[in-house]
Amino acid sequence: MVGNKRQMEMIQFIKERINVTTQELMEQFNVSDMTIRRDLKKLEDDGHIIKFHGGATIKEKDSSSPVSAEEFSNYDISTQIRSASYIEEKRRIASKAVSMIEDGESILLDAGTTTFEIAKQLGEKKHLTVVTNGINIAHYLLGKPHINVIIPGGDMRPSSESLVGPATVDFLSKLTVDQAFIGSAGISLERGFSNSNMIEGSIKSTMIKIAAKSHIVADPSKFQHNTLYVYANFEDVTSIITNKELDEKIKADIMNKGVVDLILS
Repeated sequence: MVGNKRQMEMIQFIKERINVTTQELMEQFNVSDMTIRRDLKKLEDDGHIIKFHGGATIKEKDSSSPVSAEEFSNYDISTQIRSASYIEEKRRIASKAVSMIEDGESILLDAGTTTFEIAKQLGEKKHLTVVTNGINIAHYLLGKPHINVIIPGGDMRPSSESLVGPATVDFLSKLTVDQAFIGSAGISLERGFSNSNMIEGSIKSTMIKIAAKSHIVADPSKFQHNTLYVYANFEDVTSIITNKELDEKIKADIMNKGVVDLILS
């Protein structure tokens, strides 16, 4: 049972944004930090949300708790659960990615939680064309001034809120974009970039091929993990955008390869 109208509106607000910070909730509902924390505790106790440090994400009906980052590389985890982990790291990666985007460019955003954070920071950019197979990304950008959104056809995949399949690949293969920002469930020096789902992996491969510059966006938890489907090698992409907390040995090994730029946020 939801306690009051504000809490009902809060659930809807969190649903629309996938994850939110306490500060965002304070500004949206014009109440104190203490009130927000009390509301979030009530909503979590009632099973509507999952709290994380500094914010909250919506809770899926079939999910009892967030999973650890280590489990991401082996399972096809839903968007809502993945977005509750490493949120600050993803936002820093997104900030760095957005700083690389010029007004007037065409960019491609892969479906994913880090790319969703990129979408949320595009507000100051002008005359952008954004191609995305992320349903949540397209919905978020809907109606934003100066941003033209293009979505491909395909089969809707609820767990990742994405459009996938042969129709998606066919549509994307006919495009050319300035930059692509692509998530990765696994990154290893031996095998390259991998994904837990073969269908989504083929989409990522196509995205890399149609972009003048392609960037892998991934927090440090994704490194030294191998997942089911390898969709690209290091030499196939322009850069990897990650966090400065990445293990020093991994940083050195990637730089020694000399085939991809390593950008730290």
